[in-house]
Amino acid sequence: MTASSRLAVWISASFLAALVTATAVLALAGTESKGTIDALRVTARFSFFLFWPAYAGGFFRYLQIPFVTRLGRMRREFGLSFVAAHSVHVGLILWLFYVSARAPVPPKTIIIDGIGIAWMYVLAAFSFDFMRRRLRPEVWRIVFNAGLEYITFVFLTDFLIVPLKDGTALSIIYWPFTAALLGAAALRWGVGAYRLFGRATMGLRGSWSGP
Repeated sequence: MTASSRLAVWISASFLAALVTATAVLALAGTESKGTIDALRVTARFSFFLFWPAYAGGFFRYLQIPFVTRLGRMRREFGLSFVAAHSVHVGLILWLFYVSARAPVPPKTIIIDGIGIAWMYVLAAFSFDFMRRRLRPEVWRIVFNAGLEYITFVFLTDFLIVPLKDGTALSIIYWPFTAALLGAAALRWGVGAYRLFGRATMGLRGSWSGP
């Protein structure tokens, strides 16, 4: 199987899995607001399992574990599969607004989530070579990391910030997702700081070494 066909299988399977899951929840809980909210929760958690390896995969290669290293090389598959699955979630958001008599969430949530959705599709577009070549490598790294971190913030809002306000942050429903997200963020930032420190140290040594 070629890389492109494998990627197509990943994207198709992720989209269909999210669609079937959402359809099953709506069939059981109804297509009005309550059932749609249940489907939104389920699809958000499903897409998170695809987003997490794409977000955390950068440090997998430092662990020197063959299986984990292989997962790290599949960040693109996980990332685009996340976009495919989360597109079902986006469709449910639009449906929730359609079936609700008034706005189901405050304007602040609409803005935060809307920016996250926009970042998701921007990263998806620039994951293809013909688009990525339009940016200089250093610009692409900034765009890529800024998008990933913002999407992480949106998930963290769902798993920690809002539950903290509701007093349910320690619920078993939320803390495994929160722990996985914060752990990955700490490792990403730690590895990034270590690499920047290494580059700065090398530059400093070069400046003291003389002409």
